[in-house]
Amino acid sequence: MKKLLALALALSMLLALTACGSSGGDTKTDDGTETYEMVISHDEIIDSPIHRGLEAFKEYVETESQGRITVKLYPNGELGSAENAVDMISRGTVQVTNCNSDILSSYNDKLTFLCLPFLFDNYDQAYEVACDPDGVLHKLYQEEANKSGFYVLGFPYLGARALTNNIREVKTADDMKGLKIRVKNSDMSVATFDALGCNVTPLAYSEVYTALQQNVVDGQDNPAINVVNMKFMDVQKYYSDLGHDMNISITVCDYDWLMDLPEDLRDIVITGGELYGGKQISEETYAQEQECLKTIEEAGCKVTLIEDKSSFVEATQPVYDQFREVYGDEFMDQVLAAVGK
Repeated sequence: MKKLLALALALSMLLALTACGSSGGDTKTDDGTETYEMVISHDEIIDSPIHRGLEAFKEYVETESQGRITVKLYPNGELGSAENAVDMISRGTVQVTNCNSDILSSYNDKLTFLCLPFLFDNYDQAYEVACDPDGVLHKLYQEEANKSGFYVLGFPYLGARALTNNIREVKTADDMKGLKIRVKNSDMSVATFDALGCNVTPLAYSEVYTALQQNVVDGQDNPAINVVNMKFMDVQKYYSDLGHDMNISITVCDYDWLMDLPEDLRDIVITGGELYGGKQISEETYAQEQECLKTIEEAGCKVTLIEDKSSFVEATQPVYDQFREVYGDEFMDQVLAAVGK
């Protein structure tokens, strides 16, 4: 019933947006000035780096455009999930969202590569090659996204994904075997945890707390900041800093809508996206990570920092072979060369 009500609410709001002409199209004021509307939807809570970054983005765009672009921001899944938001971008009823980078794989099979297991060695490397606009993987992802009708305004770091569970402390890949783990609904996540010997259960993000509380699953993977924001540590005993996915997300825009803007407004949107939909979210998330680990431990959830991750890296090598067939040799080799592998 709750799902049906949520779906009905999202549908009614979408219809309202359409009825009001909130499709990003332009209108004219009394003095003939063309104005534009940008609708932003995301499914993170209001008290999150993503929402604060998108609020700053909204303020920047409206101020710098001197009101020629008005922005409507819908947080907390008001218009539906991240998948819904991306679908609405493809239909032209929403212009911007923030989501996991692999969500766009339903439009282009290659757009999972930022989630390859243990692709990055650390935050600095991930920021240099993926988050920074001059980064090799930033440009590679942008090129593929453009082909599919999307433009990435920013690549924010959302914290390295970690593992929590209620069964045992995880220090090596062998400790993962047999655990019932919720993962995000993507082929890459499923393949990674399959390779680690887990019983994999994809679930919507909003369903994770209840699934953990009721022991439907033993654990889940999310960065520390999400564990704290969603209070997963209250229903989990163990936290391990697995770091299999550096969790580079995307603040993504409708490519055609962006390119149809006058050049000066387009530059404002792109600059604002880089500054606030990318850089601000990354910096705030990174600054909060260590504090979040303390909060998790204080809640009674044992925090394990894994010093040697070689067993996990070795166990997940078949994932690279699997996705090499999807990407092709040339593309996979480009990705690996960018990170020195």
